[in-house]
Amino acid sequence: MIEIPEAIVLSEQLNGAIKGKVITDVVAGYSPHKFAFFYGDPQNYASLLVGEAICEASPRGGLVEIRTPKARLVLVMELILVIFHQTVSYLKNISF
Repeated sequence: MIEIPEAIVLSEQLNGAIKGKVITDVVAGYSPHKFAFFYGDPQNYASLLVGEAICEASPRGGLVEIRTPKARLVLVMELILVIFHQTVSYLKNISF
């Protein structure tokens, strides 16, 4: 679990890196395991998130909430966030 001070720092870093950016692709459940929890069907996440802009990341205790106009993503544990500033042809078929 993320500690409260980590959630504050992660939120600030996320706001600097992704606030205002548009989500272009979503892969949910790529590496299934017992500690991945989803609300609803993860297959519907792409239709909910693709094309949406990131509004803001906020600390919520030991969690980080990322808001879009249509949804809220809550990060409970650390994750690897990959941001591509430019689409490169050899990366188009790779999912993270």
